[in-house]
Amino acid sequence: MHVGLNLNIQNLGRASSDREAMAREMRFAQLAEKVGFDSLWMPEHHFTDYMLTPNVPQLLACGCRSITSPITC
Repeated sequence: MHVGLNLNIQNLGRASSDREAMAREMRFAQLAEKVGFDSLWMPEHHFTDYMLTPNVPQLLACGCRSITSPITC
């Protein structure tokens, strides 16, 4: 069975800084790898401040891949 984790990377209501929100999601990515998840997924939302990731392929390639090893991004 293949198990993936969806990272939404949201900062609804500006409850924390964008940097803190992104760091929190990256910790989830690292935890997913540690507990055996097979992949990470992220949705794209354009032209809105709903998500912090307008360019998901870039974040997956540069951000998540730099902090995980065998997990598929």
